[in-house]
Amino acid sequence: ETVLVQKNWREHIGCGGRRGGYLGYGLYKYAFEGKIQEKDFALFEWKEVCCQFNEENFNKLGSELVLLAWGEYFAESFNEWIRSSSNTKDTFIGKLVDEVKDATDSSQNSSLVEPSIRWNAFLAPPLLPKPTREAKFSGNEQAGSNTDRLGMCVDAFAHHTVIDSVGEFLFANLQGNFDQTSGPWDKGAHAIQNFLNTHKCNDICHSIGL
Repeated sequence: ETVLVQKNWREHIGCGGRRGGYLGYGLYKYAFEGKIQEKDFALFEWKEVCCQFNEENFNKLGSELVLLAWGEYFAESFNEWIRSSSNTKDTFIGKLVDEVKDATDSSQNSSLVEPSIRWNAFLAPPLLPKPTREAKFSGNEQAGSNTDRLGMCVDAFAHHTVIDSVGEFLFANLQGNFDQTSGPWDKGAHAIQNFLNTHKCNDICHSIGL
């Protein structure tokens, strides 16, 4: 497949909005626009400060795709109770035909033209419409205690994932790796128990029998 990426999108990092193909960034990754067969995608790659090798980038993106698949499963099981839906349709990991070198390769830094895609692989979920606002419903270590209807649904969903997985999963701040942990923010079974101890069931939790 041919992936179209706007040149020099990195020049707009930190501009405070979508511009020149740049979408935004988080603690670990950059997001930028891509087009595949006339369909818009949001492409993700890990920051060089968090990742130094192509294989590392590929494995981390693969771990995130696994998490997205788990998220779809839990959303579908949640849907059985509240008739909501979510999916990861068309999300994939792409690999470059002409590979780029690892960040530790000194010859990579000698290039005068910075590649539009830094690593050999990228994660590409379909690009969602620009939101009117963004909201954070919970933290990595803090259970959500939202009072608005949407936030309460998110809190109930987090509770549902713990119950449905028999205590194996807690979905909060969905992101990261999926090897022995789900990433550097994974606090293990203790965090799941802490969520159960601090989460206060709202009327949505009660109405669906959590």
